Amino acid sequence: ALTAVSAKQLCHDRLLRLAAARQQRTLRLPWRFLGIMPGDILRLDDLDWQVRETRFERFVLTLELARVGTVMVSVVLDRQFVF
Repeated sequence: ALTAVSAKQLCHDRLLRLAAARQQRTLRLPWRFLGIMPGDILRLDDLDWQVRETRFERFVLTLELARVGTVMVSVVLDRQFVF
């Protein structure tokens, strides 16, 4: 059973993750960044973004990114690219 404080914290953390995931960004990079894969975390302007989709056309890598909430960062930061 959860205490009221624990339940409130779980809800708060979930809301933060959902709000962060609604923020999206597209990034275009040169081909030398082809090692970036969906699921990777990128740090841009001191914010963490998760790569949702990658496309490679005409030697340009296009990344579709979604903001990562601070609670989720500690779980998915296995590969980090800093620009």
